[in-house]
Amino acid sequence: MKTIKNVFEIYKQRLNTIYDAPETEAITLTVLTELLNTSKGIIKAFPEKELSLTQQEEANNILNQLQTGKPLQYVLGYTEFYGLKFLVNPATLIPRPETEELVEWALSEVAVAGSVAGFNILDIGTGTGCIAISLKKNLPQAQVSAIDISAVALKTAKQNAELNEVDVNFIEANIIKSQTNSLLNTQYSILISNPPTLRLMIKSACTPM
Repeated sequence: MKTIKNVFEIYKQRLNTIYDAPETEAITLTVLTELLNTSKGIIKAFPEKELSLTQQEEANNILNQLQTGKPLQYVLGYTEFYGLKFLVNPATLIPRPETEELVEWALSEVAVAGSVAGFNILDIGTGTGCIAISLKKNLPQAQVSAIDISAVALKTAKQNAELNEVDVNFIEANIIKSQTNSLLNTQYSILISNPPTLRLMIKSACTPM
């Protein structure tokens, strides 16, 4: 494992039972851009560029973890969502690409309303905070809250809010328990959620909970 080209070849050989060729290539490209701190275009343009010994060791360490079936996002400790960087770990689910459509929907609802003034948004089951944080980043004047039952997940969500320089009101509570209702006695412009095992749940201009 010496050059960029060599890394692609070795990853392809050792991951062929887990991922198909296009997935393996995409994973390898992401790993190399991380290790070499450069763009994907540069990686593709200079396949004969050599990696340092440290970079080779890191590439091999990542490959060993990937061979166990561990998702790349957990190996690297982060993922990208809606153009922003989010920390991830086994306590939080990895944001799904289709969830970006939910963010687009919410932003379109605000656009239809014509004004952000007074907009109050609640993200239920926030996990990494990707939905709430992305909305707050794009709607800085809106009031955005996010609820989750997991204290560990909320810790990560708060770190992500700090990382992306937004202010989100995080609430640790069980949304289905009656005592939670007192915390949520607010009229929200948008309720938004993307539970891992359920179909998308969205509602706008909702009544107080």
